[in-house]
Amino acid sequence: MKKQKTIMRYLDWSFYLIILLLFISIFCVAFFFPKRNLGFRQDKTMRMDDTWTIEWEEKTVEQKLPSKIRKTGLAPVFLRMTLKEMPIAGDSILFWSRQSRSIVTLDKEIIWDSGEAVTKPFVFSMGSFWNCVRLPEDWQGKELCITLLPGIDDPAVVEELPAVYFGTKTGFLYKLVEESLFSIIICVIVLLLSLYYLISGLFLVHTKRAQHMTFLGAFAICIALWMLLECRVMQIFINNHTLIAYLSHVSYELMPVLAVRFFLSYQEIAKKRYMRLIYGVGIALFSFIRVASCAGLWYEHELQFLVRFYIVIAVIALGAAEWSLYKERKLMREKSQAFGLAILLVSTMVELFHFYFVSKAKSGSILQFGFFLFLFYTGIKLAMEGRHIRAEELKRETLARIAYVDGLTQMKNRLSFEEEMTRIREKEEGEVLVMIADIDFLKYINDCYGHKLGDEAICTAGKMLEEVFGNRMNVFRIGGDEFCLLSGAYPEEQVLEDMQKFQEKVMERREQVLYPFSVSVGYYRGEGKKIDEVFRRADEAMYKTKRKTKGDVSLLERYFLPEEESRRCPDVKKTEEEAGRPAP
Repeated sequence: MKKQKTIMRYLDWSFYLIILLLFISIFCVAFFFPKRNLGFRQDKTMRMDDTWTIEWEEKTVEQKLPSKIRKTGLAPVFLRMTLKEMPIAGDSILFWSRQSRSIVTLDKEIIWDSGEAVTKPFVFSMGSFWNCVRLPEDWQGKELCITLLPGIDDPAVVEELPAVYFGTKTGFLYKLVEESLFSIIICVIVLLLSLYYLISGLFLVHTKRAQHMTFLGAFAICIALWMLLECRVMQIFINNHTLIAYLSHVSYELMPVLAVRFFLSYQEIAKKRYMRLIYGVGIALFSFIRVASCAGLWYEHELQFLVRFYIVIAVIALGAAEWSLYKERKLMREKSQAFGLAILLVSTMVELFHFYFVSKAKSGSILQFGFFLFLFYTGIKLAMEGRHIRAEELKRETLARIAYVDGLTQMKNRLSFEEEMTRIREKEEGEVLVMIADIDFLKYINDCYGHKLGDEAICTAGKMLEEVFGNRMNVFRIGGDEFCLLSGAYPEEQVLEDMQKFQEKVMERREQVLYPFSVSVGYYRGEGKKIDEVFRRADEAMYKTKRKTKGDVSLLERYFLPEEESRRCPDVKKTEEEAGRPAP
């Protein structure tokens, strides 16, 4: 066994090596081999790298875009440049405004206006979207002015100035899709994972993992929506930019709440009172932002600092919970919880540091990659653990079935009968009925007709007992040819009626077989606490019936030999061939 495991381990490592070499080869082909085909990339684009004149609040600087300025307040920012002949063919400019109204003029003539912020049905600043502006035919030599009117006083909005691109709409489209291709692929993978996790949690995974998978699927769907909107590609296909920005805000605000709820599906974390409090605060904060926005009190984006503050609090709380579990030595019980939480905490803290201390313009990429790793690792780990738990339970169920089910008849066996007797003896207060059934002449059938037909007689008797009495009584095989039936209240009239049905089935079967098929039945009523006495009386009643059956002259004449040949069994092969059925 140990040698086999060693061989399998080496084979697995060989497979991993093959996968690594495959990725290396694909990387080399993609980045180092020459590109022979441009595909649809016929129209080129370029960034307008010439120096721009930037004006705001009586200040003027000259610098290239994109750039950052020192500014507070909602005063407009003017980006000016005199257009000259470009090295590539084109007729449009492209730039991305963040929560700002954009006005483009050419020699003071307005050629583009993105529109004012929304005030009805609730206040909402313009979303982050692309502005693609077509220039008139005589654009060369004219002054281009891009006016940015910030919707909110946020450094990421008022201080970050966008890059401006020149080219054609076809070239812009290819450029945006190409630059966002990696994010799009990640979004699709996350979306597929979210659907898999959600379906697994609701329908497939074992109950111990169903709650984890369900909330992980909901969290993943929220992440997929946020990533899809943040990659900025959707904004070039959907004209309703306000809706896109709103969905982006909602998904961003909901993500930390769903993340906390996912970790609360683990029992160890759910026991932490402060984690339940953090989850309640998240729900209250999300509801407050919705109500405040609808009431016209604040713009949606103005309340984002509350969401970031909540993320910091949630990160600290989850870190504290992980540390406490580590000290209690409970952390390693749920590996998917421990390592998944570590991935999420590290990526979130790095993203927050990058946003506040490095750059607010290019935020979210670190968090997206961390989310992808978290969802992939945690989800796959949960699925594997769920399958392992299910396999163990199936193993236990199989062992229990072997222990409590009779192998020949697939009925409840002697062990199951003893447990039911103990339960009745200890807990049953009312009346019980015990019925004993025993197959007559089984030894004779085994000796003269073979054990195969003897087993057939046992299975047939058990099946008949379940068909007639199974709806009202528990049927057990407690011996080789003996069955016991237990029930509570059972009307006497119904007992006699069912006994008659059973005997009719026995007689009908007797006409179909060559051996003497007969079953003796006896029953008795009594109190549940005196079940042993009731069982003894039912056994006595059954033996009274058996003595009558074995004294049945018609049966003796039909199946048994004359007295002088009683020591010999009949020629079974000859008898069955005459009846038109093969010998056993």
